[in-house]
Amino acid sequence: MNYYWGEDFGAVQMFLENGSYMWFILPDEGKTVDDVLASDEYMDMITQLSNNSEEESNRKWMKVNLSVPQFDVSASTDLKEALQAAGLTNLFELYGNDFSPSIIKANENDDPVYLDSINQDTRVKIDEKGVVAASYIELNFGEGAAMPPPDEVIDFVLDRPFVFAITKSQIPLFVGTVNTP
Repeated sequence: MNYYWGEDFGAVQMFLENGSYMWFILPDEGKTVDDVLASDEYMDMITQLSNNSEEESNRKWMKVNLSVPQFDVSASTDLKEALQAAGLTNLFELYGNDFSPSIIKANENDDPVYLDSINQDTRVKIDEKGVVAASYIELNFGEGAAMPPPDEVIDFVLDRPFVFAITKSQIPLFVGTVNTP
């Protein structure tokens, strides 16, 4: 398994059966999850290396004794503020957009349609059966192509707060933290 490291963390990447990857990012002793998240280094790592690019910096093929606690995390996020901050304010204005091609109206005199709120509910669960993300897709652990035997062994025990991410095509699909493993 590939082991990665950054200025404030160590990380491992596991292949999932549909071409996605599960990342576990463990802050170094004396560092916190917030220290890792405050730096762009971890995001650069998972977006640049998720496709097993040939970039070799901060990566080493090793035997990793991985110990992952079972966890089940969920979040509900109101995206209205983020979309407005990104400049999509007209979506939420009464006469800001014409949604009529997407909405069936009883007649032409119906009130205009606008977006009132937008929320995202997310759930990631990992247990002995594998990974379930967002309740509509199930991912099981698998092995990739055969690699030469590793020269070194490392114990990677997630026994303190850590960051996890699921990526596909170098795009983070889910990023979260486990504060009490």
